[in-house]
Amino acid sequence: MKTEESMEYNKEELFKEIDLIHSCINRMSNFSLIIKGWTVSLVGISLSISQNIYIIAFLLILIFLFWYLDSFYLLTEKRYRKLYDWVVKHRLVNNKDNLFNLESSRFKSDTGNIIKTAFSKTIWPFYISLILILCTFLFLIWFSVI
Repeated sequence: MKTEESMEYNKEELFKEIDLIHSCINRMSNFSLIIKGWTVSLVGISLSISQNIYIIAFLLILIFLFWYLDSFYLLTEKRYRKLYDWVVKHRLVNNKDNLFNLESSRFKSDTGNIIKTAFSKTIWPFYISLILILCTFLFLIWFSVI
């Protein structure tokens, strides 16, 4: 039978573990926000400085790389959210199973893959719109409209 003191200790451990997981979730979402900011900044600055076909082609490659990174961070954030839910649900019942284990890869089967994440409704509209803007600029430059 658990004593009041051991229950308090388990609650302290639970709160510390939840705090660690929550900081990982915040870090992943901040990285995603920073990547989107860098993407918009690079596209805007590059298009205002130069209207060269090669620059725009390079920007298209960068957009795909940033799209991949953003998807990776969102997928990792989803896995940490699953870990958070698991800890809240199971920690007080079994307090020693995976204690302070922040490895989120054990939830791979629950969160899908990077392709599914890349085409989630929170990511693809942002990057597709940037790609369409760059393709429009390529079309206008190619036909010397600009």
